[in-house]
Amino acid sequence: MGSNNNPYTEGHHYTHFVYDLAVPAGTNFSEQPNFKGRMKIAYINFVLTTDANVANRLIRVGFEKAGTFIPLSAVTLPQAASTAKQYFFFPGNNTNITGADLVGHASLPNAFTMLDEDYLQTSIENIQVGDVISVVNVALEIQPTGRFV
Repeated sequence: MGSNNNPYTEGHHYTHFVYDLAVPAGTNFSEQPNFKGRMKIAYINFVLTTDANVANRLIRVGFEKAGTFIPLSAVTLPQAASTAKQYFFFPGNNTNITGADLVGHASLPNAFTMLDEDYLQTSIENIQVGDVISVVNVALEIQPTGRFV
């Protein structure tokens, strides 16, 4: 380890990418990478397409630890029925991006680290049976500790 003692910029680490996962309608995205170590979220990008059921959806990104969802970030503007919006979450993002088909108010903690038993997750409040999360792109910076499984 060098002078700044940052395991993600020095020492043995790599980036794990996840693309276009098939997320069943009416469910949240969840990912548990197959590794032993610590991970830091580089970014999470996805599209939420909502069905016609009238309900405002609130989008959160976080992780599940021992069956409990722990939010790291939340979109402050709700998404209405019958719309498709893209979301982009990454550390240090303090910009609110809005547009006809793009919404993102997404900042993740810079120093947050997940462990290998944690699941990266979305949590859509008021999710409906026809809501679909698609075009999922995730990058995780991983620092291995011990043997891979």
